[in-house]
Amino acid sequence: MPFVTKAVIENFMRKQNDMERRIKRLELMALQEAQNKMASLQDKETGQGYKDGYLTIEEILNKIIKT
Repeated sequence: MPFVTKAVIENFMRKQNDMERRIKRLELMALQEAQNKMASLQDKETGQGYKDGYLTIEEILNKIIKT
């Protein structure tokens, strides 16, 4: 069995902790971006969301009929 120094193990642990921290930060950034995207796409009048910025024909007709 090969001998591994304490410094090598500490360096490995430090790199692993740093990577875990970065991944958690990216996850939080992705979550925040998704929440912002959902909030910006939400239609405030009906509470329905837009699909790619456009409403379906049925949704447009329903809006016209309601008014």
